[in-house]
Amino acid sequence: MSHDEIGMAFHRHQMQLAHSEEIIEEMMREAFEERAGICEFDGQQTRPEAEALAKAEMESHLKAIEKAREEKE
Repeated sequence: MSHDEIGMAFHRHQMQLAHSEEIIEEMMREAFEERAGICEFDGQQTRPEAEALAKAEMESHLKAIEKAREEKE
């Protein structure tokens, strides 16, 4: 494999990772909104309380994702 081919493969890998990050961010935004709505309406929380609970849950999920990535390396 030539130096150029290695560079192109690396670039493709970086693009795939960037796309994966965009997908994860969108999924997390959707999950946040859904969770906040559930907390607000089903849990009878105010919107700020519901968003605080949803934010804490999303942060927990992100930490788990980061930990899993670190373990793969």
